[in-house]
Amino acid sequence: MQRSRYLAFPAAVTALLLAAPAPALAQDETQQIVVRGKQMPRGYGPVEMIVKIGDLNLSSRAGVGEMEKRVTNTIRLMCRINAPINASNKRESKTCSEFAWASARPQMDRAVRAASD
Repeated sequence: MQRSRYLAFPAAVTALLLAAPAPALAQDETQQIVVRGKQMPRGYGPVEMIVKIGDLNLSSRAGVGEMEKRVTNTIRLMCRINAPINASNKRESKTCSEFAWASARPQMDRAVRAASD
């Protein structure tokens, strides 16, 4: 029963990504952040989620703050612990989060630089 919970989330994320129209995936990198995480539980492949930022004014503090919030919420969703909450799952969640931030941060920095050019 527990294993089916773990499988439901990856399937839902995959369905959402496959349902996204192809042009959205090919957008200018300053319009979106592709967050790559290590899917939990251990043994499952990586997952990607897209955070749209094209509507934000990244030359303002408010816009940058909103981008941070969107990416943070996406990483929390991607790396959340369903059950059971134990030391091993907490470590996996932390590893997932660090991996996801490492993929997102350079893209975020590029988007902010592009907005200020």
